[in-house]
Amino acid sequence: MSELAASPSTACDRAAGNAKLIKGDWVPPEALEPAWAAFFYWPPRPKALLRFFFGWNGYLWPRPIFYFGLAWLSWAYLTPERSVASEISFPWIWPIWVRNVVMVAAVAGFWNFVLYGVKTQGTQYKYNKRWPDGDNPSFFLHNQLLDNLFYTFVSAVPIFTAWEIFGIWMQANDYSPTVSWEEHPIYLTCLLLLIPVFHLINFHLTHWLIHWGPLYRWVHSVHHRNVNPGPWSALSMHPVEAFLTFASVAPYLVIPSNELIITAAMLFNYAAATPAHLGFGRVVVGPLEWLTDATDNYYHYLHHRYHECNYSGSVFDKWFGTWHDGTVEAHERMKARIKKRNLVR
Repeated sequence: MSELAASPSTACDRAAGNAKLIKGDWVPPEALEPAWAAFFYWPPRPKALLRFFFGWNGYLWPRPIFYFGLAWLSWAYLTPERSVASEISFPWIWPIWVRNVVMVAAVAGFWNFVLYGVKTQGTQYKYNKRWPDGDNPSFFLHNQLLDNLFYTFVSAVPIFTAWEIFGIWMQANDYSPTVSWEEHPIYLTCLLLLIPVFHLINFHLTHWLIHWGPLYRWVHSVHHRNVNPGPWSALSMHPVEAFLTFASVAPYLVIPSNELIITAAMLFNYAAATPAHLGFGRVVVGPLEWLTDATDNYYHYLHHRYHECNYSGSVFDKWFGTWHDGTVEAHERMKARIKKRNLVR
C-alpha cells in the first residue's frame, strides 16, 4: 500500500488524533490526504482517478467548470478587439474591473451571509467554534471583517484585474505569442485544462517563499492574522502577496496562448481561494440536502492555525515534509521541524 493511501482503521485513528489535538473544534472523520494523491497510489486505483477528475469538488466539477464558463462569457462579451486592447484605455478596462468586483462580492458575500450572517447551521461542521474577531487590535479598524474587506477591494481585486488587463494588452500588441481557437482548438483546450496544474505549482512555490522570515513579517502576516478565517479572508492579502499569487498568469504570456486562457486562469485562481477559507468542513444550505457540499479544505485551516505546514495541501507538501493531516503525530513532526529551523510559533 502506498504511504499516501489509508485504511479505514487508519482513518479512525487519525480522527481520534485530531480530536485530541484540537479540542472543541470539528475535525473530519475520514483520513486527510494531500491533493493529487490519486496519481501516486500503488497499485494504481482507477476509481480514485475517476473521482479526482469527475467527482464532486474534483478537478473539473463543479467550480472549475463554472468559472471556465464565466471566463468564456467574459471573453465573448467583455474582452475588446485586439485593435482596441492594444491601447490602455478606461472604456475597455472598467467592465473587467466591475466584473471582478461583482464576482468577488457575490461569492464571498453569499457565503459570509449564509454562514456568518444568519448562521444557518450555527457552528455545525465549523473547524473553529469561535466566530471571527469583532474587536481585535491586530486587524485594521480592530475588526476582522472590515480588515478583510479593505485588503480584498483595495489590494487583491485591483491587482488581479491589472494582471488580466496586462495579459490582454500584451497579446493584443503581439508582445506575447497568441494563437486562435479556430486554428488550434485542441492545443488551447489542453492548455485550459492544465490551468489547475500551473496554479498549484505557482501557489505552492509562492506560498513557501512568503513564509520566509522578512517576507512573512512584512507581507504574508497580513493574511495570517486570520487564524480563524472566513469567506472574506480569501483575498485579504498584502499587495506584494496579491501580485505573486496572481502571477500564475505569467506562463501564458510566454507560451502560445489566448485571451480566454488569461481570463480563465485569473478566475480559477479566485475559484480556488474562497472555498479554502469558508471555515467549515461541510456546508448545509437550509433544509435542502441536495445543496449539501463538503468543502474539503481542512488542510488549509490547519495552515492558518499552525502556519508552517500545508503550503498547498498537495503532494508537494508530502514530498517536502510539510504535510500536516491534523493528527498528533503530524503535529509533533511539524514542531520538530520548526525547532530544527530555530523558528518559534
